[in-house]
Amino acid sequence: MRIFKRFTLYVLSIILVTALVSAAFLIPWMNAPTDWHDQSFRRGLAGQIDTLVIGQSYAMTSIIPDILDEKLGTMTYNLCGPMMPLYGQSYLAEKELERNPVRHVILEITPDTLTSDEHESYGNGDSYMVARLDSFGERIRYLMKYVPLKDWPNIYARNLMLALRYSAFRLLGRAELLEAENRGFNPQQTEDVSGDAEWAQIMYQSGSVFAEPIPENVSAYEKLLSLCLESGADVILIYTPVSHAKVWELYDQESFRKWALTLAEKYGVPFFDFNLLKSRYTLFSDEYSFHDDSHLSSDGAAVFSEVLADMLARYRNGQDVSEDFYSNYHAAIQDSVYWKLTEQKP
Repeated sequence: MRIFKRFTLYVLSIILVTALVSAAFLIPWMNAPTDWHDQSFRRGLAGQIDTLVIGQSYAMTSIIPDILDEKLGTMTYNLCGPMMPLYGQSYLAEKELERNPVRHVILEITPDTLTSDEHESYGNGDSYMVARLDSFGERIRYLMKYVPLKDWPNIYARNLMLALRYSAFRLLGRAELLEAENRGFNPQQTEDVSGDAEWAQIMYQSGSVFAEPIPENVSAYEKLLSLCLESGADVILIYTPVSHAKVWELYDQESFRKWALTLAEKYGVPFFDFNLLKSRYTLFSDEYSFHDDSHLSSDGAAVFSEVLADMLARYRNGQDVSEDFYSNYHAAIQDSVYWKLTEQKP
């Protein structure tokens, strides 16, 4: 009996300490407009958003709402988030579709979307998700519905460390806050991700990105796509530009393109793979347009957003935009900047 009382006291002590730490650090950090916590901005725009960008970090760092809106006369919000699981994307999408007159959805599709095992990420994507929700109660409900209990400690620990960092930076006057006018876009610094001739010779078609799609992911993605279509919005699927080096390196991008095209045809929506954009080698540079091999820098995102806005304007006016794109990755690689650096013939 004495052992049971001690154990009970120990458990209650842990709960009390956790509650106090959460109240002092975690909840204030989650409610502050910092890192990816955009819930207050989205609440403030409720009833105004007519275009949603939905996906993970590819589109989050690639699509600037202001540039689209200036060209298209829309009110766009970039709802993407880093490593956001598909059920998380559906959760936020449903919330925004219900409280906004959404007419257009730009839905990201990437090889990672379909082949990453979300249950092996230890809740990393969910740690970003819960901080974007409106209240403590909503966060608990989300965790209970979607996240295995074994991942809760990792989510709590990750977010607590970020909350402590934010508290320290705030005391030092160095806390960085989100800019409301970005409307979900996450600007990134430019890094040189280019390869030289030796790299191009060695790495040509040496990597794989598109293994067999995970059935659970496919089902979750189709559920998200159906949710958007059932709202009455028009939907397009896009794959945002990755670096020229990544296109050169990966041998199975064409398999992904065919799979995504089949899915798009099944649901009667267009799919635009901007890695097949014919002007990509003049518009983007591995030295100056990317943050890493998968994400555009702010400069690259500005260029891409202009391209996307122009293409959408023409597409919505009934124009054929297919001539803007290579027909497949084999054709795209033949014009690659790395073709000129190597004797390798695709």
